[in-house]
Amino acid sequence: MGEIGRLLEEGGYLAIDQPEQGTWSSGQARLFEDSYGVVGVVVYDTWEALTHTWETAQSELVELISRHFSKGEPKAWDGYLVLLTPSPVGDNSAVDKIRYDTTRVRKIVATGEELMQLSDLGSVLAPLLPLQPDLIEKDNGDVLAKLPAILSEQGIPEEATRVLVDAYANQESLMKRIDAYRGKNEAH
Repeated sequence: MGEIGRLLEEGGYLAIDQPEQGTWSSGQARLFEDSYGVVGVVVYDTWEALTHTWETAQSELVELISRHFSKGEPKAWDGYLVLLTPSPVGDNSAVDKIRYDTTRVRKIVATGEELMQLSDLGSVLAPLLPLQPDLIEKDNGDVLAKLPAILSEQGIPEEATRVLVDAYANQESLMKRIDAYRGKNEAH
């Protein structure tokens, strides 16, 4: 929990005092907020505990958000529930089912497979943290210029992609340029 708090606080979040009732008063749960949203983090000892009680944690987070923010405030609509367990799962479909359920709040789920080391928490929490400009490759060049080579690795002719990239860059009709490319190649 200490590392989670450190990462979120360095990312601009503030720890919220624990409410008096429910999951959020336990030592394995914490709340954070920034100017845009609320994040509830719950750490479970086992995968079984997570699967049996994550819905309760979700309900309590939604209740806390509803109690402290009016519907018009951005934070009322931007809630995240981070569910963590060091326990391995094996069956990722169960993890994905929770992860892709966005009916009340968005979920970030990480299990023993993703949490091999303490440093893995940074990757898990990355969707909540600001981008790190110093981590972005300084000389990444023009992304569009790299696209033909990347797509050629997938079997798409590099010249065809280059024709489209050039047309896009020159604000020309993509269809006209690709038709001209096809006509030229069919003539050969």
